[in-house]
Amino acid sequence: MHVVTKILVVFCAVLSLLLAALTMSYASNASAIRASYQQLEQDLINAKAAKDDVQSSVQNMQSNHEKEMAKLAGLVSSKEKEVTDLEAKRSELRTQVEQEKAKAEGIANRIAQLAATSDTLSQMNKSYRDEVTKLRDDTLAANRREIELVDRIRDLDGQREVLEQTARALREQLRETQLAMETKASGDGSSTGVFEHTGAAIFARVLEVGKLPSGEDLITISEGSNRDIKPNMLLNITRGDQFIGTMVILTVDPQRSVGKVRLKKSDIQPQDLVLSSLSR
Repeated sequence: MHVVTKILVVFCAVLSLLLAALTMSYASNASAIRASYQQLEQDLINAKAAKDDVQSSVQNMQSNHEKEMAKLAGLVSSKEKEVTDLEAKRSELRTQVEQEKAKAEGIANRIAQLAATSDTLSQMNKSYRDEVTKLRDDTLAANRREIELVDRIRDLDGQREVLEQTARALREQLRETQLAMETKASGDGSSTGVFEHTGAAIFARVLEVGKLPSGEDLITISEGSNRDIKPNMLLNITRGDQFIGTMVILTVDPQRSVGKVRLKKSDIQPQDLVLSSLSR
């Protein structure tokens, strides 16, 4: 129930009581009742004025209360907006914090990777230094070995020259022995017309190896009159550094010759070397 209504109810109750009293008084005394009625009317006017004052005061209070409520509502709305802004700012700051944490973790991981790379590079540098040192030592050792080998080659060259001279002398001795053996085997060589080549050295290869009806070996070689080969010429057969035997030319063609084996120390094979002299 509204305050004004309550006040009006109170006034009505009071007026009812007064009216009852006035009725009783009027019955006893009309003038007193009239006076009382007039006084009651005046009191009613005063009560209405008081009611109006109260209503005005209540309206003022309501207006002030509404203004205060509106002000408080605006303040609450402002605070709510501030709270919303602060929540958004907090979320943004939290997102930034997470991003910064992620960046920090990325930087930490990168630092760890760089540290690992640095360690790897340090190990590689150490390995390279060790390898360079080893290569330098190997180079020095190779240079020393090269010097030793050069000295050894020089010594071997000297020995080779001595051996070549010795071999040359042995070939001469062998040739003399061969001639002596051939002379002994066939009697007087001059009667058969066999002779040695005295011009430029002749080199040929054995092409074919056959047999004569008498059982002697028949040899075909790769050179003929183009290299000044003639019948009854005595040639030597070798294989590498090994002396195989001798042959006497029987027939001569421009590009090949055929002869029979005169002295044989081992079997003659195709591609054996044929020389006019062993000492050249």
